[in-house]
Amino acid sequence: MKLLLDTCVWGGTTAVLTAAGHDVRWMGETDPDPGDEEIMRRAYDEGCVLITLDKDFGELAIVYGKPHRGIVRLVNIPGRQPPNPPDKTRTRDMSPRLRKYAKLLQSPACWPALLHGVAGTLDHDVALGRDRFATVIDVGANKGQFAVYARTR
Repeated sequence: MKLLLDTCVWGGTTAVLTAAGHDVRWMGETDPDPGDEEIMRRAYDEGCVLITLDKDFGELAIVYGKPHRGIVRLVNIPGRQPPNPPDKTRTRDMSPRLRKYAKLLQSPACWPALLHGVAGTLDHDVALGRDRFATVIDVGANKGQFAVYARTR
């Protein structure tokens, strides 16, 4: 999948997504920052899904009708990977979450949920095996990650 990373997304994300088999370009290498409308236009012209932390792209697409090939807004991921602190305090490694998003992007059945900010869980295969269920009752879920998982398998 062709992906265009917004300037606000950590540049190291490129390596994680490329390793997952995606064709990735990071706009942070562009100087100066071309701005949201230009980034969205480039993503569309190049046939890329836009990956961002920014809410403004949703407004450009919905309110102003700007064309796009898909917009994924990453939630709860820092814009920059923090450096290792000198006191060796553990920092949160964002690679597992980025790998999860990369895997979800490979499944078109997950895209509608991603548009609503719900990233289906990927770690229930071990517990559930490959059994098929006619009915799934998702009790206690706060966003529906398990329901998305059950629906897409």
